[in-house]
Amino acid sequence: MDFTNMDHSALTHVGMKRGNNQDNLCAIPAANEQQYAKQGHLFLVADGMGGHLGGEKASEMASRIIPLTYSKLIGQAGASFTDSLTRAFSDANDAIHRKGHEGRDFFKMGTTCSCLIIRDDGAWVGHVGDSRIYLVRGGRIHQLTFDHSMVWQAAKDRGVDPDTVHDVMSNRILRCLGPERLVDVDIQGPYPIQPGDAFVLCSDGLSGFVADTEMAMAASILPAEKATNFLVTLANLRGGGDNISIVIAKVPGAIADGTRANLSEPELSATRKTLQYWIWVATALFGGLSFVGALMFFLMNEQGNEAIKVGLLATLTGFMISLLGGITLLVLDVVKQSSGNKSEEAHVPISRARKWSLSRSVIDSIRNQVGEILVPAEKIVEKPEIEAIRLKLAAIKSDCDQGYERSAYLQVAESLSALLPVIEKMIRYQQIPAAPIVIPKPAI
Repeated sequence: MDFTNMDHSALTHVGMKRGNNQDNLCAIPAANEQQYAKQGHLFLVADGMGGHLGGEKASEMASRIIPLTYSKLIGQAGASFTDSLTRAFSDANDAIHRKGHEGRDFFKMGTTCSCLIIRDDGAWVGHVGDSRIYLVRGGRIHQLTFDHSMVWQAAKDRGVDPDTVHDVMSNRILRCLGPERLVDVDIQGPYPIQPGDAFVLCSDGLSGFVADTEMAMAASILPAEKATNFLVTLANLRGGGDNISIVIAKVPGAIADGTRANLSEPELSATRKTLQYWIWVATALFGGLSFVGALMFFLMNEQGNEAIKVGLLATLTGFMISLLGGITLLVLDVVKQSSGNKSEEAHVPISRARKWSLSRSVIDSIRNQVGEILVPAEKIVEKPEIEAIRLKLAAIKSDCDQGYERSAYLQVAESLSALLPVIEKMIRYQQIPAAPIVIPKPAI
């Protein structure tokens, strides 16, 4: 991989509803070949929580301490990569935890943190919380991180897709840096890297308002800087209900058509549900065999065959022990699930792969949203600027009519990004409602 030509961009925005920005991020590409060989490229997104000052301080500390500690440890003789990254997260957690006990403003403050490191041996992920890291390759986007949230844990327990879980608190985080003295960190990798790959790191202020497939589209088609501007603007257009942070890093080169990511992608599996199912099957089986054994014991007892009686009695005893053991396992499993102590399974990562494709319907939906903004925008934007955007929209429609969808997408992204200052003014003063989220249909 050409370490000197890594197209990347990082952008954070306060959003439309918050008074301050509790997100922090950093992008530290290797400055030279020696630095790349030693520690690789590092990208990070952190989303703070815990009051006006606490969340902002916690995410700032994570984005500063993790890269610094990692760079120090990775250069020491005998220090392994995974130990260095784990220690970096642990040191950040310790520092944030101590700071959280210094005063009321910082009490119980915490932050999510998702860190991507690109090295010669592949891409590595360090992760705590519900900020996300995606890999975009070809016509698919792969989520590499597991959301440490009640929604995702419930989905894992039930063996369903997280998007179908609506009966638990959607904003409840089960794990983050800071509140507890110890924290479990997901360290995953190495994921093989190919030319043309794009990595997207984001806080939930983006993933909550922009579909995975829309991120994939922008990261694949647009240069990194234009993609970050476009996606942040799109999230703001749809309400900007949270702070928004995004980092995009693109590997040089073009990936071959049809190439797919050969990743280890464990699916969401209902481990407890499956365990309970087999326990009940075993219970029914042992219960039935025990009944048969007892019946045979009674019949054989009438005939006085002592050897057979002893054998059947031993068999019956074994079945009863197995039955009691199965019931005990079931009770323990239910108690464990009710207690909420799921740390042993919560850090097992999953990946979700979704197809995406550029289509006219996607372009038209965004173009129409831009067109709807222009009417109220006439009150606060100069007429020549409005006319320039209308001409651009007409050119976009013309490109779509002629089948130049890629060119049309580039222009619609530029048009929307140029409107960010206008969108901010109009949404803040409630001159326009937030636009709905339009999720593109997956490719067939």
